[in-house]
Amino acid sequence: HSATPPVVSPQHSEGNQHGDSDSSQKGFLIAPEMCCDYFFVGFATPTQARHACGAKARLAMPKTSDQQKALREAMHAAVEAGNMTENWPRNTIWLGGAWNIASGQWEWDDGAVASGLPWGPGQPSGSDHQAQEPYMCMMVTSGNVDDSEP
Repeated sequence: HSATPPVVSPQHSEGNQHGDSDSSQKGFLIAPEMCCDYFFVGFATPTQARHACGAKARLAMPKTSDQQKALREAMHAAVEAGNMTENWPRNTIWLGGAWNIASGQWEWDDGAVASGLPWGPGQPSGSDHQAQEPYMCMMVTSGNVDDSEP
């Protein structure tokens, strides 16, 4: 992945499937009809993105193909709303997962192993130096996952 990190940070609410969520959260709901409540919270580094989510939400962790599809649809809704574009750097979101140096594998922020990801061509690109590209991001146009620098 390029040296410039992605700069979009969605929020995944722990609310129910009907879109109920804490109204004090930053951002706005972009896909209440999907399996998940995704909130666009602005542009940030991975650390800032995690912080922006607050205590009652987290970065998206699309573990299943249905969750990956819902996230791609939410990203397309953000493009339609003018919050994202199909061009770099506003075409990418941080995911709630990273390379775990100790275990030598990709893991979600909840500790689960991140497997079955739709990695983009040539990804993860940091295979020989994965600790230098430890973050996961998703591209709006393809729905592919890339690794990235902080």
